[in-house]
Amino acid sequence: MTSERVVSFQELVDLIHNDAQVALDHPFIFKKPIKNVAVIGAGPYGLCSARHLRDAGLNVKVFERNSSVGGIWKYSDTAPPKPKMPTSRISLDDGNTDDVPKDGTKRTRMYEITPELRQRIFRKCPPSGCYRDLFTNIPSQHLAYPDFAFPEGTSGLVTHQEMLAYFERYATTFNLMKLIDFGTSVDIAAKTTDDEWELVLSKYDVYPSGFVKETKWREKFDAVVAASGVHQEPYVPDIKNLTAFNKMWPVKVAHSKQFRRPEDFKDKNVLLIGVRVSGVDIARSLEGFAKSITMALKGNFTTPFPVENIIRAKIPKCVDVKCEVASFSNPEGEVDGSITFQDGTVLKDVDQVIFCTGYTHSLSYLDGLIIREEEYQSSAKPKFIDVPPSHIVLGRKYPLNAYHEVFLMSDPTLCFVGMPRMFSITPYFDTQAQVVARVWSGNACIPTAELMCQLADSFNPGLPLDDLYACDRRRREIYVGWLNYQAEKLGKTDLPKIKNFEESYEEEGAQLANAWGDLSEANFQNAKQRVLNELEGMLI
Repeated sequence: MTSERVVSFQELVDLIHNDAQVALDHPFIFKKPIKNVAVIGAGPYGLCSARHLRDAGLNVKVFERNSSVGGIWKYSDTAPPKPKMPTSRISLDDGNTDDVPKDGTKRTRMYEITPELRQRIFRKCPPSGCYRDLFTNIPSQHLAYPDFAFPEGTSGLVTHQEMLAYFERYATTFNLMKLIDFGTSVDIAAKTTDDEWELVLSKYDVYPSGFVKETKWREKFDAVVAASGVHQEPYVPDIKNLTAFNKMWPVKVAHSKQFRRPEDFKDKNVLLIGVRVSGVDIARSLEGFAKSITMALKGNFTTPFPVENIIRAKIPKCVDVKCEVASFSNPEGEVDGSITFQDGTVLKDVDQVIFCTGYTHSLSYLDGLIIREEEYQSSAKPKFIDVPPSHIVLGRKYPLNAYHEVFLMSDPTLCFVGMPRMFSITPYFDTQAQVVARVWSGNACIPTAELMCQLADSFNPGLPLDDLYACDRRRREIYVGWLNYQAEKLGKTDLPKIKNFEESYEEEGAQLANAWGDLSEANFQNAKQRVLNELEGMLI
């Protein structure tokens, strides 16, 4: 969503109501009623999806590859595997599925564990990017689901332990645990000729005896919610000579998803590539531990976005902020361990490079239906009207042919919850889940496939992109206004009215953003002192 002109809130509401009326006049007709739904992921997005779908009367089954809910908030001392350097968008082969029974029965095999098999299992269910001292950058009151607050007395910025406990409490309170199949990976999701989604699933049980039980099977559903989130697959840009540098010194190069403890970098010279939230967080964590910290910045230090400027203002004074990296070599192009920046300066004696460059998407379980953005060459009008049924045009960060980020326009029996085009918080995703539940249960409408493409192509919400909280409130209104308008027009008086943030949310958010610096500084200092005390105790 981009905007040449910021529109008023009322103008946005009028635009939303117009599109909602178009959907009522020309509704998409599903080939058959949706009754059985699969949700992929039991993190923050999958939990609210499961709840709202279940409450709408649908049969819901959630597949979660980990052993608990919480997604990215589940911490492990073990770092995830190192990603490809640079990023490759080619998915890993999950093996031949021809021997997986097609009648719904489970195929079980026992294997003696080997290093290769252990690594395969590890890659199928890697730890999240949550590091030991992580706490939120958003106040707890804005991270809660709309009707499920944090416990009274919860501080503003909370730890990952508190976040995980919150989602566990949510799942228990709303009786969601019985819907979740833990330890289960979705290897493939594909559309069948009878207009159902078939999922190929796998589960690995590791026994103390040194054996592994592999179970594989298939299940069919009327519809699927992809709620696996946006923090799964690290993105590493293709910088000149990175491949050669990484081959020569593989232990020197990592992604921020692998970061766990600042003391692991004690007395090391560290280069952080990227100066957004994760980069600044890690720089603040490393202060007092690393021998030196350098940050490589793409673009200008000062941005048009106030919140980003507030974050960058907290970069420790000891950090040397440089321009973008030009190559992982000296100026002559020799890969000798030095790193050259765009301004010609050179950094030598680097002990560790950490890419703080965010995440990408491969949606590997939908691999057979993916069209990469760079592969989609079309002048069709409206855009995406020529995409084959059930296929996804995938950008680096999110699906491109999703109506209002949610419904796959080429087949709206596949939906995405938690894959936004810009920064969003929990209430936004909760409202996305309510949209899916209402449409699939027949309590709201989307327009025909052609009209979805037309409306998406012309939709310009006039967002104030330089105001994070105003933008957030307006983006959520897209769903709130849509559902409330259609509920009224359809006479669905039994449906509760969905509430957006109050107008005061925008000013309150700006105030909290300004207060974030002091609140987060206290957390960093407390964590740092705790580690120093522990290290001192080990020396006594």
